[in-house]
Amino acid sequence: MAAVGMACRGVASALAVAGLLCLCIMPERGEYRSPMKQPRRPRLWLANAFRGGKTDISGSTKVGIVGGGIGGLAAAIALKNIGITPTVYEKREAYENFGSGTGICIAPNGFLSLKRIDAQLHTEVVKSANLLKELEIEVFGKAKVDDGPRTFEEKYGNPGMHIRWAGIHRILMDRAMELGIPIKFGQSLRQIEREGKDGRVVVKFTDDTKDAESFDLLVGADGINSEVRRQCFSSDNEPERVGRFVIRATIPESENMPPCRTTVRDPKHATLFLKLGSGWHSWAATTRYDMNDPQHIPKSGEEAKAFMLSDEFKLYPEIQNVAKATPANEVFCTDIRQMRGPLKEWVQRNIVLLGDAAHAMSPALGQGANMALEDAAQLAQSLSDCKSLEDSLRQYEGVRKPRVKKVFDINNAMGRDANEKNEDDKEQSMLRPEEIERFLYESKAEQATAASEGG
Repeated sequence: MAAVGMACRGVASALAVAGLLCLCIMPERGEYRSPMKQPRRPRLWLANAFRGGKTDISGSTKVGIVGGGIGGLAAAIALKNIGITPTVYEKREAYENFGSGTGICIAPNGFLSLKRIDAQLHTEVVKSANLLKELEIEVFGKAKVDDGPRTFEEKYGNPGMHIRWAGIHRILMDRAMELGIPIKFGQSLRQIEREGKDGRVVVKFTDDTKDAESFDLLVGADGINSEVRRQCFSSDNEPERVGRFVIRATIPESENMPPCRTTVRDPKHATLFLKLGSGWHSWAATTRYDMNDPQHIPKSGEEAKAFMLSDEFKLYPEIQNVAKATPANEVFCTDIRQMRGPLKEWVQRNIVLLGDAAHAMSPALGQGANMALEDAAQLAQSLSDCKSLEDSLRQYEGVRKPRVKKVFDINNAMGRDANEKNEDDKEQSMLRPEEIERFLYESKAEQATAASEGG
């Protein structure tokens, strides 16, 4: 499997294999109330990260963010901390409808983005996460312990960590509520229009009894199936299958859980155990399938659990033991999909995309959430730096597109088997593990600073 193939090549692997977990199922029901105090005057944590002072964009600039996931909430917090109060619109009826998800990897570059977005947010995430120090790797009977992640903070100034999806999402939601950011649930996007040729964006939601909302800037952070992307951007780059599905679950920590470990004992499957922090573990297993015959993908928790306990995973008794003890309603299966590449355009006048809406990628590198956090930090940076909204969005797109394209290409190279690789994949595969690691994890703040000189 691709992520494990990278695992055998270098230090970056310990976080790359965690990409198996960067997939979450989010059912729908409930209502959310933040346990944090409400609200208080926000502290501008970004004062040292974002220069500001030049822009004519003010606190009265009306910004709407479609999507209340990790990217959307991170962007909302980042904008609040430069003096802009956005409104977040989420289609789920309430907070609890997001479900628990499984686990995600916050790599050193994502860790840095959290710092840039909000110091308190960063602190709370660190408290809840498990800082990765080492990972056991077994590939076709050969085992080793990769302790390279111990050096991440020394080399890049930031560690890597794993955290439950629901944990980081709740921290983001609580922080947004604490900062007084309006979050409107039950808001499914229906139609996007404009007032005049270069006017404000007018958004209508599925509830016809509510008036349309008008914005100076609309941010599409509504994920891999983005409605903002569908209505306003090119339709020739929709997510497609990659020929693998992942079965996974998040369970309470116990003494019987295997250590942080990834295992490959046959060409078709791979398994992963990770400690997520705050008393949680996650297990996951991937399976290759023939894309011409996808009907065997489990369609329920019961089917997924039965698949795990079948002869398909007879070479992996340790994960079968854990799967057997996991309630079926806590087991999820996802057919992995990704876009063919990042969109060619992320900006349409005063409409902008971030996160999976712009560049949904498979979890081979575990960089999905990290790219969304980088997007959020850079959007606020650009809005703070530039003299106009047009210049800000041009800078944001100019800084983010080349980096995300490179990450996407590396991700594809790691995510395909040798006989599937194309010329672009082979070029990226020639990069040494330490080169990939440096590209992913070294600070990119200087890129934004350099780009903003012309903003």
